[in-house]
Amino acid sequence: MAEEETKLREERFGRLSRGWAIGSAEFKADLRKEFTARAVGSGGLELRGADGEAHREMRALLWEDRLGRLAKRLKVALDRLPDRKSAEPKVRLAAAMKAVSSVSNVWLAERLNMGRPASVSQYVRRFRLGGGATAESFKAATKQSCASVPRLR
Repeated sequence: MAEEETKLREERFGRLSRGWAIGSAEFKADLRKEFTARAVGSGGLELRGADGEAHREMRALLWEDRLGRLAKRLKVALDRLPDRKSAEPKVRLAAAMKAVSSVSNVWLAERLNMGRPASVSQYVRRFRLGGGATAESFKAATKQSCASVPRLR
């Protein structure tokens, strides 16, 4: 911080202050759990002073957490998803994620190996039109999930 040249000081300090947390994946996971627990009661999680990359990283972590919770409630094994891009468990998870979060089709397509992002929209649309979203197990899983994970502000 004692660097006299402003540009050099900002460059060096900027590397230290990037992101929402500095540390290992385990440290970030523990910190995220703590933030999540605090944010549930306050209505949201806010990352003050964080850059866009930090927001994207935290948002992806929150989506991953929510996906894990939904998978458990919908009785879908994330580590044993079928290969087919439009497989029913993948589509059910994608529809549930879309129902309870602002998850992007890009993230879902990559995370669930569902092909192109536009395909995710089509699969979810067909699921909803086919009545999948009205099934009691689906409604119960998405209702529980809404209360358990905060949104990122």
